[in-house]
Amino acid sequence: MAHEMKTPLGVIRGFAENLLENPESGKREYYLDQIIGQTEEMDGTVKEMIQVSKLDSADLVISSERIDLRELLEKEVERIEVGFRCAEDAVVEGDRKLLEKAFRCLLDNAVSYNRDEGIITIEADTERCVIANTGDRIPEEDLSRVCEMLWTGSREGRTHASEEKHLGMGLYLADRIFRLHSMKLKVENTADGIQ
Repeated sequence: MAHEMKTPLGVIRGFAENLLENPESGKREYYLDQIIGQTEEMDGTVKEMIQVSKLDSADLVISSERIDLRELLEKEVERIEVGFRCAEDAVVEGDRKLLEKAFRCLLDNAVSYNRDEGIITIEADTERCVIANTGDRIPEEDLSRVCEMLWTGSREGRTHASEEKHLGMGLYLADRIFRLHSMKLKVENTADGIQ
């Protein structure tokens, strides 16, 4: 956590010092926007860590309801362009908010690690749900670690934007949530990318 906070705190300090030294600079708005952006990033990181600590708490009680998987996934994919097929009878039992969070983490990864002009597909039925992209493959030696907390690996072709966005908590959260629901998350390379 301290490592994840170090960079945004350094950026905030730098921009704040620039404002102190040059208060009449024409870059005042820019500096303030950067400070606000970095604090929002830190706030997001803190929220993720709180979510992690809740999931790891022995006192966690998850609700259980019948959830139409097609409806849940359709809600999540409204914000991105994907190839989507889901069986009408795909239903899971569990905590809706937690499962929405898990699928959101998987879709965020699929988008962030996809190639430019790449394709994302989702196929779900009563047995499994597969989210795939045409991103760069994960080195085989890293596949067993992708769901570890704060682990980001070293994918070739990774963009600076995806490095900044992903702090190594998304797959950990998704995996933890699925395990709480007696479900299994498996990440693997495909001929075209990752699923």
